[in-house]
Amino acid sequence: MNSLCNLCRRTFISLKSCKPLSRSYSETTEDQHVYDRAIPWKSNKELADYLCDNIVYDSYAIGALNKPYGVSFSKDGLNWQNIEERNKQFKPVIKHRTPKIANPDDVLETNRGFIRDDKINLKAALPLIQDKINDGQPLRVVRVPEKYTSGISLLARNEKVELRIKKCLARSKATRAAIDSYLAIVSGEPMAKNLENFSIGVKLEVSDNKKQKKAVLTKKYSQNEVNRSLVKLATVHSNLLSIGVDESNGEVLASLLRLETGIKRWHFVRLMLASHLLAPALGDHLFGARVKKVMGEIVLIDQWSQAAAIGKQKLDPRLLSRLGLKEGSEMYIPTMIHHSAVSLEGFFGRNADSQLTLQANAPEHFVWTAGRLGLQMPDCEQKDQMEATV
Repeated sequence: MNSLCNLCRRTFISLKSCKPLSRSYSETTEDQHVYDRAIPWKSNKELADYLCDNIVYDSYAIGALNKPYGVSFSKDGLNWQNIEERNKQFKPVIKHRTPKIANPDDVLETNRGFIRDDKINLKAALPLIQDKINDGQPLRVVRVPEKYTSGISLLARNEKVELRIKKCLARSKATRAAIDSYLAIVSGEPMAKNLENFSIGVKLEVSDNKKQKKAVLTKKYSQNEVNRSLVKLATVHSNLLSIGVDESNGEVLASLLRLETGIKRWHFVRLMLASHLLAPALGDHLFGARVKKVMGEIVLIDQWSQAAAIGKQKLDPRLLSRLGLKEGSEMYIPTMIHHSAVSLEGFFGRNADSQLTLQANAPEHFVWTAGRLGLQMPDCEQKDQMEATV
């Protein structure tokens, strides 16, 4: 019994302590760090007001919102494909959005002082958003980033546009087009500065005792595995945009990356950053522990090892100091991944120039973190106005 308790403590930290993590402050007020403002709202009305003030695009019956970090689609993890049917109390077609692999962020979020209750979510705020921007008429939620990723959420004002968006997404999925663009602040320097049309597979690997599954990248797979959806194939582009170094010795502490892909399953973006580039996103406690520094070298450890099972990311004290945090305060950092752009190919027809590209600026805490680490944000991210291009 004692060994079981010790295992739980090692693997999941503690669920009893809701006390904010120890931290120091720099260039902020005595009572508030910039990360405290990552989730400022206290009700769904405040969330709805925030989202309505952060509309990326509103034309052609498409509404695109810049979803903030820490906001899930719904409390129960279910995605109602037709909001109007839900309001009429019809039984809708539902899709389970809860991943097959547990996210330690959900387990450990009680130790993050700024995380709010899941009762504040997009689904609950949607009726208020409808009243403000659609005269009370129902909006259809087509696509939303996962809870710990900020960025573009796609809404449709009618069924026709909803189906058109889904056709664009399905077409891109079939061709494995990299339609989603992400900005990520990562620890250290990636192993590959640039990737172009890089192909990789992702699958769930089963433990020896058949009781656990973990996502892994793979270059070896059969066509049968692909046909049965046991392996998902992805095309990836990545570019190193900026690096932040320690002035004393020139060592790279953090980097800013742009990663483009068309797959989101099993937290693919996080997995790609950690397992292939060996540069996990700051605040990633799902895959961040798989990357360790051993005798000055960055290595990828076995995902089944005890060190990887702990889940907590370990960052350089110099990096934490720049962020105004004390050593051991890694859990206080929001996950630094932002869904900055999405391209809907063929939205206006089959012409070559019929692509609709939506862009959204990174949130305040993301831009602040980049600045503190000496990372240069892209020009489009420094504009005050979010935009869409056709």
